[in-house]
Amino acid sequence: MPGRSGLKMRRYSAPVSTFPQRSCDIYSAVAYCYDVSKGALVQGGYIVLDDPVTASCLGALEAMEAYMIQRDGLHAEQVYPHPVFRYPPIP
Repeated sequence: MPGRSGLKMRRYSAPVSTFPQRSCDIYSAVAYCYDVSKGALVQGGYIVLDDPVTASCLGALEAMEAYMIQRDGLHAEQVYPHPVFRYPPIP
């Protein structure tokens, strides 16, 4: 499936991942990768982003805030050296 970042990602019918790590620097790439990969996570899997805390990657930070924090209500379990989120969150 073509994404806004020019990458192709395959949709899976069953959860296949517990630890996707995405290296995206721009808003559209982070948003797309997050939305596609969260459907492939097992219950309580982790999502790690490595660029939002880098000064030159403000788009990645904005996408993390808009999609993960504001829209989906996630809270980071760790911020340094990389933001780590659990999805879906464990109540």
